[in-house]
Amino acid sequence: MRSKILIILFFVIFISLSYYINAQQLPVTNQYLVNKYALSPAYAGYNGRSEVFIGFRRQWAGISGTPKTSFANITMPLSEKAWLGGNVISDQTDIFKNFYVSLSYTYQLQISTNQFIGFSLWGSARQNTINLLNINVPDPDDPLIVNKQKLVGTGFNAGASALYRTKNFDVGIVIPFLFLNKNKYGIGSENNLMIIEREFYVHASYRFMLNQDWQIQPIFVFRSTKNNISCYDISSLVKYLNKYWLGLTYRNTSIMGLSAGGEILEGLVLSYTYEFSVGGYTNYFSGTNEISLGYIFNIQQKSKRNKRSTPYPSFINYDYRYFQKK
Repeated sequence: MRSKILIILFFVIFISLSYYINAQQLPVTNQYLVNKYALSPAYAGYNGRSEVFIGFRRQWAGISGTPKTSFANITMPLSEKAWLGGNVISDQTDIFKNFYVSLSYTYQLQISTNQFIGFSLWGSARQNTINLLNINVPDPDDPLIVNKQKLVGTGFNAGASALYRTKNFDVGIVIPFLFLNKNKYGIGSENNLMIIEREFYVHASYRFMLNQDWQIQPIFVFRSTKNNISCYDISSLVKYLNKYWLGLTYRNTSIMGLSAGGEILEGLVLSYTYEFSVGGYTNYFSGTNEISLGYIFNIQQKSKRNKRSTPYPSFINYDYRYFQKK
């Protein structure tokens, strides 16, 4: 009963916060299919292992000025339940470039034998750059751009996420930015701002074990941004031996994605996604390519209570091969 009350209180607080917080949108990618920290820092340490991921996404390949995104993230333990994480994103679309870096702290709380809650807070810095070279403007003498090659705005912020999980089920909420940033490109009393909108994510997944070798995992991600169309992904991953996978994603912006990946060496994973349009104006654009490479460390530490070497966090390991050994 106590655990149920904690879970309900936990999500009421976070969902309430999401209606009063303004934020600026981050790039939408498929990284979360294999790299859960990219979706929510509350996943740091969920499998008891440090992880390092790098990746690149090229949207609508073959068309000049379309979005290009590079990303990298890492997680590492501070203790059995506390984890640090770092995230770097570089996103460029034509003359606009965003650079984002964050450092997170995550605490994994066990509330019953097979139930856990993860809380994460992070600080972030974001730099927006507008390249003014070779652009056409109605008034070249505008004081905002005259004698300038680029405009740069920098802001600092913080974010929060929460995650409830069991052995096979996850559900969580992410608030990317807790404070209202205004990146000013002002001259005198003029206000020239990068507009920041209210935003939050909700995600859920469930793992169905078909047999000892095969499993299927539906994943749902909903993103809501003020003054913009809400976006959601419906994905499904089919895994074999928990080492190789195929995925299918539908995004309500008329996008489908096909994913494939696997553990190519011990601890080294590779994932690739190809997206294509299934209707709407995006049907006239070429596809999107996204690739990520990660390394998952098999960490062990000596417990302070017991000098024996034990894998940690000792309370959970999501590797299905681990459960088979039990």
